[in-house]
Amino acid sequence: TYREQYRDGRPKNQWCCVLSSLLLIPPLGCCSLLQIHHQNLAWKEGRTMDAEHHNDSSYNYAWWGVFLGFIFWIWYLHFREPGGGEWEWNFDFNDWFQWD
Repeated sequence: TYREQYRDGRPKNQWCCVLSSLLLIPPLGCCSLLQIHHQNLAWKEGRTMDAEHHNDSSYNYAWWGVFLGFIFWIWYLHFREPGGGEWEWNFDFNDWFQWD
């Protein structure tokens, strides 16, 4: 399979996805960052297969973090209790305008 690589042959990191997963679900984002660190160490030591393995693991952690993060935050913001599963509008126009 084709893998994106830098000019020196090192597998490319998915930094945008990693940082997104770090913001959405920090534990999976931290796992992804740890895998990038292991990838860089393996590449410096000349272990290219290990570097590719860690790159794949980082990619998987990052995308699962983004996917589960979106599901979690949509649920948390819109469907959780005590709203009864409905969207609550917490804005009161009477606080803004003086209706006499």
